[in-house]
Amino acid sequence: MIADIKHNQLINGLYNIGLMDNDKYTLNLDFVVAELLGIKNKNVPDEWLDTYHGTMLNLQSTMTDDEIVLFVDDLYNRLKI
Repeated sequence: MIADIKHNQLINGLYNIGLMDNDKYTLNLDFVVAELLGIKNKNVPDEWLDTYHGTMLNLQSTMTDDEIVLFVDDLYNRLKI
């Protein structure tokens, strides 16, 4: 999850300065994270995906590594089913 957060920080930062990638550089780790959290066979609820994607789209590109770890803990608790 930390790798996806760092990646999305970069992509969101690029969007903020007007550079668009048209979703070419999406890592699509959402289903990997879901499986690691115990959701099998890509039966990921829409609400779970909304939480995950909404969070990734709103990441601040200036978060420090320590802030990211706290952020991951919070996101993990919100995503647990």
